[in-house]
Amino acid sequence: MLIKEIISEKREKPSRSDCKKPNKELSAYDIAHCKCKGWKPREGDKKYPLSKKKGAKRVKVDGRRIKGAKCGGPLPDYGSGT
Repeated sequence: MLIKEIISEKREKPSRSDCKKPNKELSAYDIAHCKCKGWKPREGDKKYPLSKKKGAKRVKVDGRRIKGAKCGGPLPDYGSGT
């Protein structure tokens, strides 16, 4: 198998039951996908505005199950780089 074939393979996304496993049993990709879907609680002390209104109140996301923007949620996506 060529490296090009390995890189271009489609990765299967984790199911909701996979997301119930502890973080140490999941890959970084699976954890990020579960958090984006709102199936795993988020970590960190960051505060984000969860509304698109100007002057929206910022909410601490630690421990909350909030969907990311790519998955149809209110949490903005600052890490995409584009």
